[in-house]
Amino acid sequence: MENRLGRWGAVIVCLCAAVSAMGVRSESRRYLQPKLLAELDRAANLFDAGLVDEAEARAGLVLMRGPVNVSLDTPGMTIAERLTARQALDRAVQMWRDELGGDLQIAVVPKPFANVRVTWSAGQVAGGRCAGHAVWSRQVWSSGGRWRSEFSADIDLALLGSDGVRLPDATLAQAAAHEFGHVMGMDDSGRKGDLMGPVRTNRPVDRLSPREHDAIVDLRAEADTLADLCALRRDALAW
Repeated sequence: MENRLGRWGAVIVCLCAAVSAMGVRSESRRYLQPKLLAELDRAANLFDAGLVDEAEARAGLVLMRGPVNVSLDTPGMTIAERLTARQALDRAVQMWRDELGGDLQIAVVPKPFANVRVTWSAGQVAGGRCAGHAVWSRQVWSSGGRWRSEFSADIDLALLGSDGVRLPDATLAQAAAHEFGHVMGMDDSGRKGDLMGPVRTNRPVDRLSPREHDAIVDLRAEADTLADLCALRRDALAW
């Protein structure tokens, strides 16, 4: 018994050391939202403090574990415009599936079942200053002795650009993928040619740049490792 407990103690020490060594690479951090990086850092600090359940819940929110259900609302659009908006959303969703493989479950569902709500209007967004806007919320709380989490987001998109002209289909798809990137935790890059860079009608982007891909993969790998370490530590302490 003592030998087994000693081995579990060694495992816990190794887990703590592993978390201390974690960290998203500096070159990746510039592509990620500070809020999400702070959430991951907080989860690691909670793990170090022995608050495993809350740490796991926060790491899970960074990962957006579980289905990401996306709805599409198209007020004031014609049938043809609604079809265009749906095709652009489908292309954006498929792009993120391709980038992250099976690591992210995304489905387009009716609005009552969605945690990511997309509203695509026939006019302009934010006074015509941009092609889209996204606001997301991640919350963790304790209820009944268990840590629970909730994720939600609202994305507003428009068919018209700042000049009042209808955006090309490929540009609409980039605008949707760009705003979904903010929901995933990516920041505006300011670099032309990046998905999270300026949306250009003459040169639309249909995938993440290598730097952007590395950044989101780094973030999710750290969160996934932390979540796995939380599960291992809980098993060790419960033995």
